[in-house]
Amino acid sequence: MSKNGNWRIKILVNNSVPESPYLGEHGISFLIENISDKNPWSFLFDTGQTSEVLLSNAEKMRVNWVNLRGIALSHGHYDHTGGLLGLLEKLDHPVPIIYHPEIFKNRISMIPHFRSIGVPFKEKDIEKFNMPILRTRNEVYISDELIISGEIPREYDFEENGVDNFFCESDDKYVKDNVMDDKAVIIRLKEKGIFLICGCCHAGLINTLKYAYELTKEKKVFGIIGGLHMAGATDERIEKTIEHLKKYNPSIIVPMHCTGIKESAILWNVFKDKIKFLLVGESLEI
Repeated sequence: MSKNGNWRIKILVNNSVPESPYLGEHGISFLIENISDKNPWSFLFDTGQTSEVLLSNAEKMRVNWVNLRGIALSHGHYDHTGGLLGLLEKLDHPVPIIYHPEIFKNRISMIPHFRSIGVPFKEKDIEKFNMPILRTRNEVYISDELIISGEIPREYDFEENGVDNFFCESDDKYVKDNVMDDKAVIIRLKEKGIFLICGCCHAGLINTLKYAYELTKEKKVFGIIGGLHMAGATDERIEKTIEHLKKYNPSIIVPMHCTGIKESAILWNVFKDKIKFLLVGESLEI
Protein backbone atom coordinates (compact mmCIF):
# COMPACT_ATOMS: atom_id res chain seq x y z
CA MET A 1 0.00 0.00 0.00
CA SER A 2 1.33 3.47 -0.74
CA LYS A 3 0.33 7.09 -0.86
CA ASN A 4 2.30 9.96 -2.33
CA GLY A 5 4.29 11.53 0.47
CA ASN A 6 7.64 12.25 2.03
CA TRP A 7 7.98 9.29 4.39
CA ARG A 8 8.12 5.54 3.94
CA ILE A 9 7.58 3.12 6.83
CA LYS A 10 8.99 -0.36 6.24
CA ILE A 11 7.76 -3.29 8.33
CA LEU A 12 10.95 -5.17 9.24
CA VAL A 13 9.51 -7.26 12.10
CA ASN A 14 5.94 -8.17 13.00
CA ASN A 15 3.99 -11.22 14.15
CA SER A 16 2.49 -11.86 10.70
CA VAL A 17 4.10 -12.50 7.32
CA PRO A 18 2.73 -13.10 3.82
CA GLU A 19 3.64 -16.10 1.68
CA SER A 20 7.19 -14.97 1.09
CA PRO A 21 10.83 -15.43 2.13
CA TYR A 22 10.28 -13.07 5.06
CA LEU A 23 10.44 -14.26 8.67
CA GLY A 24 7.92 -13.48 11.39
CA GLU A 25 8.19 -13.41 15.16
CA HIS A 26 6.40 -11.92 18.15
CA GLY A 27 7.85 -8.42 18.04
CA ILE A 28 8.01 -5.27 15.99
CA SER A 29 10.50 -3.10 14.13
CA PHE A 30 9.90 -0.17 11.79
CA LEU A 31 12.37 1.50 9.46
CA ILE A 32 11.20 5.08 8.98
CA GLU A 33 12.67 6.54 5.79
CA ASN A 34 12.73 10.22 4.88
CA ILE A 35 12.45 10.12 1.10
CA SER A 36 12.05 13.84 0.44
CA ASP A 37 15.56 15.05 1.36
CA LYS A 38 18.21 15.30 -1.34
CA ASN A 39 20.18 12.93 0.88
CA PRO A 40 17.60 10.38 2.08
CA TRP A 41 18.04 9.06 5.62
CA SER A 42 16.34 6.55 7.87
CA PHE A 43 15.53 5.96 11.52
CA LEU A 44 14.86 2.64 13.24
CA PHE A 45 12.10 2.26 15.82
CA ASP A 46 12.49 -0.97 17.80
CA THR A 47 14.51 -4.02 16.77
CA GLY A 48 12.17 -6.99 17.15
CA GLN A 49 12.93 -10.04 19.25
CA THR A 50 16.00 -11.40 17.44
CA SER A 51 18.70 -10.00 15.16
CA GLU A 52 18.37 -13.07 12.92
CA VAL A 53 14.84 -12.07 11.91
CA LEU A 54 15.55 -8.33 11.82
CA LEU A 55 18.66 -8.60 9.64
CA SER A 56 17.25 -11.29 7.34
CA ASN A 57 14.14 -9.25 6.60
CA ALA A 58 16.13 -6.03 6.23
CA GLU A 59 18.40 -7.68 3.66
CA LYS A 60 15.43 -8.91 1.67
CA MET A 61 13.92 -5.40 1.76
CA ARG A 62 17.26 -3.99 0.56
CA VAL A 63 17.75 -1.80 3.59
CA ASN A 64 20.90 0.32 3.36
CA TRP A 65 22.11 0.74 6.94
CA VAL A 66 24.58 3.43 5.79
CA ASN A 67 21.65 5.87 5.79
CA LEU A 68 20.62 5.06 9.36
CA ARG A 69 20.54 8.24 11.47
CA GLY A 70 19.41 6.77 14.79
CA ILE A 71 17.67 4.02 16.75
CA ALA A 72 14.94 4.45 19.36
CA LEU A 73 13.68 1.69 21.65
CA SER A 74 10.02 2.02 22.59
CA HIS A 75 10.36 0.31 25.99
CA GLY A 76 12.22 -2.41 27.86
CA HIS A 77 10.61 -5.63 26.66
CA TYR A 78 12.45 -8.42 24.85
CA ASP A 79 10.29 -8.37 21.72
CA HIS A 80 11.22 -4.74 20.99
CA THR A 81 14.90 -4.76 21.92
CA GLY A 82 16.29 -8.26 21.30
CA GLY A 83 17.63 -7.56 17.80
CA LEU A 84 19.71 -4.54 18.79
CA LEU A 85 23.11 -6.11 19.53
CA GLY A 86 23.20 -8.10 16.30
CA LEU A 87 22.38 -4.96 14.35
CA LEU A 88 25.08 -2.92 16.11
CA GLU A 89 27.64 -5.50 15.01
CA LYS A 90 26.69 -4.73 11.40
CA LEU A 91 26.94 -0.95 11.62
CA ASP A 92 30.17 0.79 10.66
CA HIS A 93 29.26 4.39 11.55
CA PRO A 94 28.14 6.13 14.76
CA VAL A 95 24.39 5.74 15.27
CA PRO A 96 22.77 7.38 18.32
CA ILE A 97 20.60 5.06 20.43
CA ILE A 98 17.69 6.63 22.33
CA TYR A 99 15.91 5.02 25.26
CA HIS A 100 14.31 5.75 28.62
CA PRO A 101 16.59 5.55 31.71
CA GLU A 102 14.48 2.75 33.22
CA ILE A 103 14.50 0.47 30.20
CA PHE A 104 16.75 -2.15 31.86
CA LYS A 105 14.48 -2.94 34.81
CA ASN A 106 14.03 -6.61 35.67
CA ARG A 107 10.54 -7.34 34.33
CA ILE A 108 8.19 -10.31 34.37
CA SER A 109 4.78 -11.26 33.05
CA MET A 110 2.17 -13.59 34.53
CA ILE A 111 0.88 -14.62 31.07
CA PRO A 112 0.87 -17.46 30.19
CA HIS A 113 3.03 -18.13 33.28
CA PHE A 114 5.67 -16.42 35.42
CA ARG A 115 8.44 -15.48 32.98
CA SER A 116 11.07 -12.84 32.27
CA ILE A 117 10.11 -10.33 29.55
CA GLY A 118 12.78 -7.66 30.05
CA VAL A 119 15.63 -6.59 27.75
CA PRO A 120 17.65 -9.76 27.07
CA PHE A 121 21.04 -8.08 27.63
CA LYS A 122 22.72 -5.52 29.90
CA GLU A 123 23.34 -1.85 29.21
CA LYS A 124 27.09 -2.52 29.24
CA ASP A 125 26.58 -4.77 26.20
CA ILE A 126 25.43 -1.72 24.23
CA GLU A 127 28.17 0.52 25.61
CA LYS A 128 30.93 -1.69 24.25
CA PHE A 129 29.98 -0.65 20.71
CA ASN A 130 30.88 2.97 21.52
CA MET A 131 27.70 4.34 19.97
CA PRO A 132 26.27 7.65 21.23
CA ILE A 133 23.58 6.91 23.84
CA LEU A 134 20.81 9.27 24.88
CA ARG A 135 18.96 8.21 28.03
CA THR A 136 16.02 10.54 28.48
CA ARG A 137 12.49 10.85 29.82
CA ASN A 138 11.84 13.78 27.46
CA GLU A 139 10.89 14.06 23.81
CA VAL A 140 13.67 14.11 21.21
CA TYR A 141 13.44 15.97 17.91
CA ILE A 142 15.23 13.99 15.20
CA SER A 143 14.08 16.63 12.72
CA ASP A 144 11.34 19.25 12.64
CA GLU A 145 8.95 16.53 11.47
CA LEU A 146 10.16 13.41 13.32
CA ILE A 147 9.77 13.33 17.10
CA ILE A 148 10.50 10.59 19.63
CA SER A 149 8.06 11.00 22.51
CA GLY A 150 8.94 11.48 26.13
CA GLU A 151 7.06 9.87 29.02
CA ILE A 152 3.37 9.73 28.14
CA PRO A 153 0.95 10.96 30.84
CA ARG A 154 -1.69 8.42 31.89
CA GLU A 155 -4.88 10.46 31.94
CA TYR A 156 -7.59 7.98 30.94
CA ASP A 157 -8.40 5.43 33.66
CA PHE A 158 -10.04 3.00 31.24
CA GLU A 159 -6.63 2.25 29.67
CA GLU A 160 -5.00 1.18 32.94
CA ASN A 161 -6.00 -2.47 32.57
CA GLY A 162 -3.58 -2.75 29.66
CA VAL A 163 -0.71 -3.46 32.07
CA ASP A 164 -2.45 -5.55 34.76
CA ASN A 165 -0.22 -8.60 34.19
CA PHE A 166 3.17 -6.84 34.06
CA PHE A 167 5.47 -6.58 37.06
CA CYS A 168 8.96 -5.22 37.67
CA GLU A 169 11.50 -5.70 40.44
CA SER A 170 11.70 -2.94 43.05
CA ASP A 171 13.45 -3.20 46.44
CA ASP A 172 13.75 -6.99 46.16
CA LYS A 173 10.08 -7.53 45.37
CA TYR A 174 7.86 -7.46 42.33
CA VAL A 175 5.44 -4.56 41.97
CA LYS A 176 2.96 -3.60 39.24
CA ASP A 177 4.80 -2.24 36.21
CA ASN A 178 3.09 0.69 34.52
CA VAL A 179 5.79 0.65 31.79
CA MET A 180 6.47 4.38 32.15
CA ASP A 181 9.35 4.04 29.68
CA ASP A 182 6.84 3.49 26.86
CA LYS A 183 7.62 5.76 23.89
CA ALA A 184 6.05 6.44 20.50
CA VAL A 185 7.19 8.14 17.31
CA ILE A 186 5.33 11.14 15.92
CA ILE A 187 5.63 12.35 12.33
CA ARG A 188 4.25 15.78 11.51
CA LEU A 189 2.79 15.79 8.01
CA LYS A 190 2.32 19.10 6.26
CA GLU A 191 -1.39 19.92 6.00
CA LYS A 192 -2.37 16.38 7.07
CA GLY A 193 -1.65 16.43 10.80
CA ILE A 194 0.25 13.83 12.82
CA PHE A 195 1.07 10.23 12.06
CA LEU A 196 1.59 8.10 15.18
CA ILE A 197 3.89 5.05 15.28
CA CYS A 198 3.47 2.81 18.33
CA GLY A 199 5.72 0.04 19.56
CA CYS A 200 3.33 -1.53 22.06
CA CYS A 201 1.36 1.48 23.29
CA HIS A 202 1.52 0.44 26.95
CA ALA A 203 0.53 4.00 27.87
CA GLY A 204 -2.74 3.41 26.05
CA LEU A 205 -3.63 4.51 22.54
CA ILE A 206 -5.85 7.41 23.61
CA ASN A 207 -3.35 8.63 26.20
CA THR A 208 -0.67 8.52 23.50
CA LEU A 209 -2.81 10.32 20.94
CA LYS A 210 -3.69 13.06 23.42
CA TYR A 211 -0.02 13.52 24.29
CA ALA A 212 1.05 13.69 20.63
CA TYR A 213 -1.82 16.04 19.80
CA GLU A 214 -0.86 18.47 22.58
CA LEU A 215 2.91 18.20 22.01
CA THR A 216 2.72 19.11 18.34
CA LYS A 217 -0.21 21.54 18.55
CA GLU A 218 -1.50 19.90 15.38
CA LYS A 219 -5.23 19.97 14.74
CA LYS A 220 -5.55 16.66 12.88
CA VAL A 221 -4.52 13.02 13.24
CA PHE A 222 -3.75 11.52 9.84
CA GLY A 223 -2.85 7.99 10.84
CA ILE A 224 -1.79 5.39 13.39
CA ILE A 225 0.36 2.29 12.95
CA GLY A 226 1.80 -0.31 15.31
CA GLY A 227 1.07 -2.40 18.36
CA LEU A 228 -1.97 -0.90 20.10
CA HIS A 229 -1.94 -3.30 23.07
CA MET A 230 -5.62 -4.11 22.99
CA ALA A 231 -5.38 -7.91 23.05
CA GLY A 232 -7.66 -9.10 25.83
CA ALA A 233 -9.05 -5.62 26.50
CA THR A 234 -12.37 -5.37 28.29
CA ASP A 235 -15.50 -4.48 26.34
CA GLU A 236 -15.60 -1.15 28.18
CA ARG A 237 -12.06 -0.29 27.16
CA ILE A 238 -12.69 -1.21 23.52
CA GLU A 239 -15.90 0.84 23.43
CA LYS A 240 -14.24 3.91 24.96
CA THR A 241 -11.20 3.58 22.69
CA ILE A 242 -13.46 3.53 19.63
CA GLU A 243 -15.46 6.49 20.98
CA HIS A 244 -12.29 8.58 21.26
CA LEU A 245 -10.87 7.37 17.94
CA LYS A 246 -14.00 8.57 16.19
CA LYS A 247 -13.36 12.06 17.57
CA TYR A 248 -9.76 12.08 16.31
CA ASN A 249 -11.00 10.69 12.99
CA PRO A 250 -7.73 9.31 11.56
CA SER A 251 -7.64 8.47 7.85
CA ILE A 252 -5.52 5.33 8.34
CA ILE A 253 -5.25 2.85 11.23
CA VAL A 254 -2.80 -0.07 10.89
CA PRO A 255 -3.19 -2.46 13.87
CA MET A 256 -0.24 -4.81 14.39
CA HIS A 257 1.66 -6.97 16.87
CA CYS A 258 -0.13 -6.80 20.27
CA THR A 259 -3.41 -5.27 19.07
CA GLY A 260 -5.12 -8.66 19.12
CA ILE A 261 -6.93 -10.53 16.33
CA LYS A 262 -10.43 -10.12 17.75
CA GLU A 263 -9.76 -6.50 18.67
CA SER A 264 -8.40 -5.73 15.19
CA ALA A 265 -11.54 -7.26 13.72
CA ILE A 266 -13.69 -5.03 15.94
CA LEU A 267 -11.76 -1.97 14.75
CA TRP A 268 -12.24 -3.04 11.14
CA ASN A 269 -15.97 -3.54 11.70
CA VAL A 270 -16.24 0.05 12.95
CA PHE A 271 -13.74 1.92 10.76
CA LYS A 272 -13.98 -0.24 7.60
CA ASP A 273 -11.61 0.91 4.84
CA LYS A 274 -9.65 3.11 7.23
CA ILE A 275 -8.21 -0.09 8.69
CA LYS A 276 -5.21 -1.46 6.78
CA PHE A 277 -3.44 -4.73 7.59
CA LEU A 278 0.28 -4.70 6.77
CA LEU A 279 2.65 -7.65 7.01
CA VAL A 280 6.41 -8.07 7.24
CA GLY A 281 8.07 -6.91 4.04
CA GLU A 282 5.40 -4.35 3.21
CA SER A 283 5.69 -0.56 3.31
CA LEU A 284 3.46 2.44 3.82
CA GLU A 285 4.17 5.80 2.21
CA ILE A 286 2.65 8.88 3.80
